[in-house]
Amino acid sequence: MNDQPVSDIADQLSPDRVTPLRLYPVAGIPGPFAVAAGHDRLAWLERAAVADALAVGAEAAGEARRAAEELNNLAGERLAEWEAEDGGEGSGRLRLTPRGRRLAMVLVALAEERQLLRQRCGGHFDADLQLLERVAVRTSARNQFFGRVQAVERGPLLDQVLLALPGGRLLRASVTPESTRCLGLAPGQELVALVKASATLVLGSGEGSDYADYNRLGGIVQRIQESGERREIVVDLGHGLTGVANAGADLAEPFAPGQPAWIAFRPSAVLLGLVS
Repeated sequence: MNDQPVSDIADQLSPDRVTPLRLYPVAGIPGPFAVAAGHDRLAWLERAAVADALAVGAEAAGEARRAAEELNNLAGERLAEWEAEDGGEGSGRLRLTPRGRRLAMVLVALAEERQLLRQRCGGHFDADLQLLERVAVRTSARNQFFGRVQAVERGPLLDQVLLALPGGRLLRASVTPESTRCLGLAPGQELVALVKASATLVLGSGEGSDYADYNRLGGIVQRIQESGERREIVVDLGHGLTGVANAGADLAEPFAPGQPAWIAFRPSAVLLGLVS
C-alpha cells in the first residue's frame, strides 16, 4: 500500500472488489484498534471479513452475537448480522453487511500502517501507542446508541438533551449545565448514549402510563437469557438497534421471544460521550 495513489486504495475498499480480505492475525493488530480488552467487537469485525459468513461455535456464540449488536448500535446502521443455527441459542454464523465489510478493510489498513510505523521507527513510538490504548474509551454498558443532538433544553438544575436515533426515535438525557458546557452540546452534534442494562426496565403494553417520564423504546423480544437469578431480555428495536435489560425472573416471566415489549430507562440513567 506504500506507493499506491489514495484514489486506488479507496477504490479497492469497495466490498464487491476484495473478498475475502488478506488479514493481519487478529492477535497482531497493535494499539487500540482491535483486540485490547473492551474492543473485542472489532476483532470479531475482522474475523467475519474472511468469509461470506463466519461459522461460530456454541462456546463463542454469545460473544459474537453481542459484538454484532454493539457494532450496529454504535454505527447507527447494520454492520453485522447474527444467524443462529436452527433458531437456537447455540452455534451460528456472523455475516457482515457491505458497509461492515468496508469498515473491516479500513481496520486492516490501519493495522498495517501502524505496523509499518513500528518497523520504520524502531519501536520509538511503542510507549505512545500504549498510552493511546490506555486513554481509549471502554465501557461495560450493554446499551450503546449512536445519535445526533436534536435540541438542548436549558433548565435551572439540569439540562435536557434530545438525541435522534436511527429511524427517527428520540432519546432524552439529563445532564448538568456544566456537562452541557464542557461537552459543547449543540444541535447537530454526534454523540454516543450509554445505558447500563441494570438501569433498564422491560415493559408490556399495559405498563406505559406509569413510566411517562422514562425513555421508552418499543420493539420485539428477540431472546431471553438466564444468568443465575437474573434474566437478560434482548429487544430488537428495528433499524439495526438492540436494547438490553436485566430483570428478575418475576418481571421477565410474561415475556417470550416474538412478543412486543418496551425497554424503559430514566433520562438521568443516560451517559453521553462525544464522537471524536
